Amino acid sequence: RRSSDLLKQLLRSLPKQITIGDCNRWKPTSRFDLVVTDPPYGFNTNEDRTALANLYSAFLRTAIQSLKDNGQLVLALPDWSHTGRRLPAFILKDFVINQVLAIAEEERREVISTATQVPGVVSTAPYYWESEHALRRAILHFRFRKRVNYRRHPNS
Repeated sequence: RRSSDLLKQLLRSLPKQITIGDCNRWKPTSRFDLVVTDPPYGFNTNEDRTALANLYSAFLRTAIQSLKDNGQLVLALPDWSHTGRRLPAFILKDFVINQVLAIAEEERREVISTATQVPGVVSTAPYYWESEHALRRAILHFRFRKRVNYRRHPNS
């Protein structure tokens, strides 16, 4: 079955509060409590890397703009390739973290602590999800708070 058919079947079974969609058609007019994504990596495909980099940039901005106050963004990103295949820099966690922080500042938001830690039970982010034959993925979790009187620079 085609993935779009599977997605439609999944949508029928999910509660109405959950929205699943294509980020290419997403406009920042909706407001969400949580956005969860495992975006394409361009790892085992011949995708145009420039187009994929533009997709990441546009998606991150739209996702952050679409979050309600105290909204959360969860991303699965490749962290390490076990095959030796080179990963594009723009999909790696350090690059994405810096991009998220820059976009948050431009959108007059701040990234805040996400959860209370239970010592010995819950580790701190990033969390890792690993396949011994392909990739280790980092799971990044951000929570954003809108700052009403936010000033980018003290003199502005």
